[in-house]
Amino acid sequence: MTTSVAGSIRDVTRFDPDAPVVATVAVHLTTTIFVVCLDSGQDLPTHAAPGALTLLVIEGHVTITVAGTEHLSHAGDVVAVSPGAPHSLFAGSGRAVVVGVLNRQPEAQRDMSPAESLADIEVAVRPDD
Repeated sequence: MTTSVAGSIRDVTRFDPDAPVVATVAVHLTTTIFVVCLDSGQDLPTHAAPGALTLLVIEGHVTITVAGTEHLSHAGDVVAVSPGAPHSLFAGSGRAVVVGVLNRQPEAQRDMSPAESLADIEVAVRPDD
């Protein structure tokens, strides 16, 4: 069994003026690490992930909406999203780069309904300046 996988965020970070870029950095067991590159004014429409999702903003600022609640997130901010929770990303003015870590649930744990998992949403935000 492979015990580690390496990838480079730098190698997959690119922008397209016509559409957001989502690229996989690495996949290992039930974990996928990916990067989302949003040019100014672009959005990643509402969708749900098949597992627990952690989003880390590494460049710019982006509005991350989770289950209808907007979180204006800046470089260094982290947002944790429960499995099945609807979420979207929007870069207002300026580019944004967000790293995502998706932990898919093992088959035995997939019996939780999206409504139950929505109650478990946790968001880590930076303190007010």
